[in-house]
Amino acid sequence: MIFNLNEDRYLENPAKDPVVEGLSSLEVDQYAILDRGNEHYIQVYQGEENSYQLEYRAGSHTQHFAASGEVTLATVQQAFVAFLGGDEGWEQPWNWEPVIFDESFVGDLADGDSCDTYLVNDQEYKKVRVGDEQVSVINAAQKCAECGLSVGNYHSPDCQSEECPACHKRFSACDCE
Repeated sequence: MIFNLNEDRYLENPAKDPVVEGLSSLEVDQYAILDRGNEHYIQVYQGEENSYQLEYRAGSHTQHFAASGEVTLATVQQAFVAFLGGDEGWEQPWNWEPVIFDESFVGDLADGDSCDTYLVNDQEYKKVRVGDEQVSVINAAQKCAECGLSVGNYHSPDCQSEECPACHKRFSACDCE
């Protein structure tokens, strides 16, 4: 996990206290991100008059949420500490609304949404989304057991469970070119 404080300071595998202190030091037009990798992060932006925009992402831009209602520094600190703890359901104490991106948004490179096809053996094929595989790779949480992306999203680019759309084997085991 990496704590990024306004691109000025990075902490790998931070403890609770440096995260709380870092959030307390934010000034107007600054931000902080606590990133687990694979598009799983929580972030905050401090606006004017101690206003905060608190958001989290759970694997893709289609799973990007913003806290609704009044968000204070204490709220931000509590959410970051809960996210840092990594417990299932960490986000439940707060109200979150989906962030809707406009039609010009093409998606994240990390979740594959910007490209929905592969060229395999000189033929174009639609990518296979999580949950649409011939041999299921999803876990009980309805996510890919390898890359963690939810049903309906494309696998992350380095996912070993992604299915080749031509031969339907996992890419890690397929012989297609």
